[in-house]
Amino acid sequence: MKENRSINIAIRGYGNHCKKLLKALESLDYRLNLVFLPRSIEAWKDIGGKDLIDACLITSPNSKHIAYAEAAINLFKHAHIYCEKPFVNHISHLQNAHELIESGRIMLGFNLRASILDDHIKKLKDQYDLGSIIGIEISVCYPFALRNSYSDSWKSNPIHSPLGVVENLAVHYIDFINFIWNVKSIFESSSVNVNSLPTTTDIIARLENGATANMHFSYSESYDNRMIVKLKNGKIVLSEYTSKVFAPTLNLDPETNMSIQPELVHSDKNGIEQIFTDSLVSSIKCFSNRIGVDPADSSRMLRPNQSKDHEYIDIMGEILRSSQLQLQSISDR
Repeated sequence: MKENRSINIAIRGYGNHCKKLLKALESLDYRLNLVFLPRSIEAWKDIGGKDLIDACLITSPNSKHIAYAEAAINLFKHAHIYCEKPFVNHISHLQNAHELIESGRIMLGFNLRASILDDHIKKLKDQYDLGSIIGIEISVCYPFALRNSYSDSWKSNPIHSPLGVVENLAVHYIDFINFIWNVKSIFESSSVNVNSLPTTTDIIARLENGATANMHFSYSESYDNRMIVKLKNGKIVLSEYTSKVFAPTLNLDPETNMSIQPELVHSDKNGIEQIFTDSLVSSIKCFSNRIGVDPADSSRMLRPNQSKDHEYIDIMGEILRSSQLQLQSISDR
């Protein structure tokens, strides 16, 4: 990367999240020339002809991701596209999503892929010889739906966000679990709805090695943020501000012979909150490595993450079909 290189970035969706992405790019010594894209794709044609677009950020409401990504691929021939999650939120999008990923020019905004979380878990696993994974428990709750801002947000609109909390929060963890441990099957069940949208969901994923990931997400419950990685010889507990490793054996009270807290063998301050804060910058660094790569150079088109993008789209297909069956079951009652 050349220091202080000037780049033209087309933007569709100039909200708070987009501003964070731009700030991260600026921290990499880019001079940014912003090109604001209107909602109408028809108006993009003149923009693509007038300005050589180096990159495109798509941070619009979810339902528009596929259409905007396709337009950017077709109209901005030299640009790489950063598209926020979930990328797909309707069954009719699945085939098109696979085709767009084949372009090699789209990076999906899953920050946990680029975070230190995987390396941190592996380091603790190896350091304490924790063995193979036997299960995962995740609980992430943020009472967004209980605030007035929720009803004013496009995330409460069934057209833009039909899967609710699933596509806005859970997908980060679904993608990460698949990225690291490979999801073989998945089932989603929503239990609380606000404005006809799921605000609480439980997701069960079967992993390639036979282990199970049990995940709970909610916009309707009090705050919670934790991940427990259960391994053959202990467990890693990630809370908001700490990571801890516990031995599999129980401590026994010498007087009562009753079990007490399992032995704590490690504690550090690499909590989920810090990992998420750092992950956005790490994700943008990965994207910046793509900017400037000639899209016509087929030898550099295929990325290591491309197969995982295809897997993620298939997983979303399973969730969408599961959700459709649940809605059909409710309407038949």
